Amino acid sequence: MGEIDGVETAASDPGGFRLSRRRYKKLRGGILGWLVHFVAFFRRVNVYERVEDQLKHGDTRAAVVMRLQPLLVAAYTDELDCVTLLKFPQSLVREFDLSVGSRLLTCNYYHAEDELPADMKPGSGDTGCWTNFHPIIADFLSDDQDQIERRKREIAEDEWARCNDMGKGYLRHFGEWARDGNPLFSDDAPDAHDD
Repeated sequence: MGEIDGVETAASDPGGFRLSRRRYKKLRGGILGWLVHFVAFFRRVNVYERVEDQLKHGDTRAAVVMRLQPLLVAAYTDELDCVTLLKFPQSLVREFDLSVGSRLLTCNYYHAEDELPADMKPGSGDTGCWTNFHPIIADFLSDDQDQIERRKREIAEDEWARCNDMGKGYLRHFGEWARDGNPLFSDDAPDAHDD
């Protein structure tokens, strides 16, 4: 899930999902995604394994569709008690029969960096352990849909409501300023934004 002072931490609610290469290829992006894979190959890094590791071991939390055009999803983290917005290809709206308010599932990894990304505003429940998180949407990356739906049912209604409310607050504050939903880049804050 993350690392504190050189010690690996484990998620309280890991996903245990398998990566669908077919689904992943739809999200990895064009030339930039291909370039990441090319460089990773020469560094002997298996990008598929990294994404699958996150689906298996990442902290599963609520994610809610906020807009359809463009497709924007609020991904929640209880560790920082906040959301960030992820932007996805429009084709997923039809493929997953999405509407505003549709419930999805994020698998989060966490990072302790020097400073908080500009697109994150931690809430009162922030644990103080992390300064950034890497959300990936399980529904869009795995064929384990029954298992994903089971985990969604385990998430408390309060968390779904908090994710939705924070997503609306994010849109009011930042507009449609969002991270790339590509699992290779979704821990990177969007380019500079004027508050």
